[in-house]
Amino acid sequence: MKKLLIFLVILSGISVSVSAVSTSARFGAILDVGFVNSPSMSDIIKEIDKGINFKPGFEFAMKINRIGFGLNSFIMFNRTKSTDSELLWDWTLDWMGTLNIGYHLARTWYFLDPFIEAGLGAAGRVDLSPWQDSLGDTGYTGADYYGYDDYNRLLNLSLIGYIAAGLSLRIDMLYVSGKLSYWPLNSPPPATQFMPYPVKQFQFAVSAGFVIGK
Repeated sequence: MKKLLIFLVILSGISVSVSAVSTSARFGAILDVGFVNSPSMSDIIKEIDKGINFKPGFEFAMKINRIGFGLNSFIMFNRTKSTDSELLWDWTLDWMGTLNIGYHLARTWYFLDPFIEAGLGAAGRVDLSPWQDSLGDTGYTGADYYGYDDYNRLLNLSLIGYIAAGLSLRIDMLYVSGKLSYWPLNSPPPATQFMPYPVKQFQFAVSAGFVIGK
């Protein structure tokens, strides 16, 4: 809870500095890859070459003078080899969404634009295993089937927060951007017993799309 309050103070402090001089917006697709430890550039390249651990999504951002506001949203289906002899795969649905605010060294999204950013949001994972079908009309619930502790593990839910630094390149109405982020906040909502979502502590994201305005 203390980390959540710290992030709210940081986001509020940046928001106070907003002054509306020029406005632009961008829309694009984003691809994110996570790392457990602090990654070097070679680590990032190796992980991208493997083609795993990717989170696809989309982003939207507005820029007023040097202050940027935006949101990122990720959703993906993951599969693992099933321990059930009647199933080939076990499936989960993962999602992550954040609201962010940042400071850009360039006033407009033109050519090179270094920036820093902070964000706050939520992430979750839902087990899509067909345990409901296996219960049939027995009258048992999922909690009976798994046991109370295991039943809580069917849903992972976390409040998450990050800080990041990156660089955007714009050519006409097109842009490409990359950023490296650190995620110190990852905890279940207060007064709940959900397992936290397994957010990697360091993440590298690449995005591309269209810019409208200056």
